[in-house]
Amino acid sequence: MKKIIAAILCVAMLAVVLAGCGGSAPEEPDVPSVEDPGDIYETRPTYPPEGGAEFAAFAPDTVMITTEGGFTVTWDELYFQIRMGFWRFTMGGMVPDLTNELLVTSIMENAVDVVLAYRAVEYGARLHGVEFGAEELEMLAQMLTIEDEEGFMLELQEVGIYSMELYENMMRISFLAQMLFEELYGVDGSGLSDEAAAVLTEPDGYLMAMHTLIRREEGDEGEARAEAETILARLQNYTGDDFTAYFADLMFQYSADLGGLQSFPNGYLFQFGDMVPEFYEGTKALEIGGLSGLIETGFGYHIIHRLPIDFDEIPFSYVQQNQFITLRHSAAMMSFDLVLQNWVRDLNAQFSAEYDSINLAEIFE
Repeated sequence: MKKIIAAILCVAMLAVVLAGCGGSAPEEPDVPSVEDPGDIYETRPTYPPEGGAEFAAFAPDTVMITTEGGFTVTWDELYFQIRMGFWRFTMGGMVPDLTNELLVTSIMENAVDVVLAYRAVEYGARLHGVEFGAEELEMLAQMLTIEDEEGFMLELQEVGIYSMELYENMMRISFLAQMLFEELYGVDGSGLSDEAAAVLTEPDGYLMAMHTLIRREEGDEGEARAEAETILARLQNYTGDDFTAYFADLMFQYSADLGGLQSFPNGYLFQFGDMVPEFYEGTKALEIGGLSGLIETGFGYHIIHRLPIDFDEIPFSYVQQNQFITLRHSAAMMSFDLVLQNWVRDLNAQFSAEYDSINLAEIFE
């Protein structure tokens, strides 16, 4: 179960994707037979959306997993996560081969990981006394306000959710997960210490550095090198008490890395592969606070000043992927994943005979 919190919190994104519909929850449905999956819920549209027959393989409230503490996982919730497993494959242009035992095992294990993580959130909230107050209940009610019930149910069924009750419960637990996360780590992980963040991110090999780049164009190699050497000499001869501020001042005056100056004014926070090898290795060879000599790459001449990692900065790779969260926030999410995994083990999940009878090749043929 790797970074399973993302799977939990992304349910809130479902509300954004499906926003603009809305209404109140439908009445309790009648469960159809496998032969007639058309009317899975009384209030749903009359035509069966894609996946209706597969969903009807079991009654929605069929218990698939039970845990310590009285938690259960029913077929409707497990089915949605199985559908999500298929979706991940089809998004990559693949057609899942359900005769492939390894593939089926992967889909099922991922679905079980996610549904048990939901139970772990409920378990953890109970342990830490995290409950919805009046303000949170009001926010949750606003998130669940639906205007076009029929249209919203159509959208839900397209992604494999066949009841408003299931959708509302998933939203509730996603909201609860955010509350529990903030109870343990603060808003955006702000309560996680530098020491804990360093331990969690150490395997990722992060480095942090400022650099001044003097570009080397064809025909002006000598001039570019001379300029870089002049800047380097000024840095080497600095005798003040704030070298980093002095380096930054020269960097903003002379560096040709304009994109980097704009997006990362406090320096790059990066991993191996984010930068050209010479830059990464040149930074890694320095002590914290150290200054390099001239490091030549295809871009020109770099002068690098290695910095201690600032966990409140956004890593270079995150920005490239339009994920604007700090390294501290990311580390707190890693820690939360580990805590959830421990709670899942504490729950001691037991699988029902109905779960053992699931045959994806037959259900989705």
